[in-house]
Amino acid sequence: MFVPKIMTDEYKSYKKLDLAYMHDFIAYSEFQHVRGDIHTNTIEGFFSLFKRSILSIYHFVSPKHI
Repeated sequence: MFVPKIMTDEYKSYKKLDLAYMHDFIAYSEFQHVRGDIHTNTIEGFFSLFKRSILSIYHFVSPKHI
């Protein structure tokens, strides 16, 4: 059975993910940005590119299309 692995920051609401997923987190409050293969760089990079494309190419995206 495949169990997805989720990597997050240390926000308290993410603790509930432990019940259904393999969940690891990064402790930014302890100045931790990577721990072995656990990091949030991929999703942060995605949102950075996503926001940049809206601001520079599309200028606006309505809630309907998000």
